[in-house]
Amino acid sequence: YLRSNLLPHGVEQRVEWLYAWDVHCNSFLPVVLVLHGVQYFLLPIVLAKGLFPILVGNSLYVLAFSYYHYITFLGYSALPFLHEPRWFLYPISLVIITGILSVMLGFNAAQFTLSFYFSSSALPAAASTVTTAPAAAAAASAAATAAVVAATAAASAVAPAPSADSEEAESAEEASSAESDSAEASSEAS
Repeated sequence: YLRSNLLPHGVEQRVEWLYAWDVHCNSFLPVVLVLHGVQYFLLPIVLAKGLFPILVGNSLYVLAFSYYHYITFLGYSALPFLHEPRWFLYPISLVIITGILSVMLGFNAAQFTLSFYFSSSALPAAASTVTTAPAAAAAASAAATAAVVAATAAASAVAPAPSADSEEAESAEEASSAESDSAEASSEAS
């Protein structure tokens, strides 16, 4: 899409994947340095409450992402066969607009990201699942136990009282099992 077709008799030029990976890595290094290095030293400021921490935290993210797109632009503008590499600069305006909106709405991107990394408070559904999972398992276990106890009680309440015939059948079964056990024991002894 961005390739220039100015040379009708020239060899077709394409961006190699390794070159694109190199541009990405070169662009991503400052993002890592700003968001994991500089932000670490500014944590007491970024984690405070108020407008100034929001400005500092969001400025770090705007700076890092803008710098990523600018270095990407520089990497691809070095290729003579790309027609309009300025397209790589356009996302910077979206990053700046998002940064301004987040400050106006009071959203601190640094606090959100840090809470996402180091706690589950940024994701309410995940946080409730994680914190209540043992309690939910205990409640489910208690409910299952109560259901078994209730079912057993209901079955014993519904079951008819044993009659004399059933008691005689049970005693006969016990006697026959005792006789078979003694017969097995005597056959093993011989």
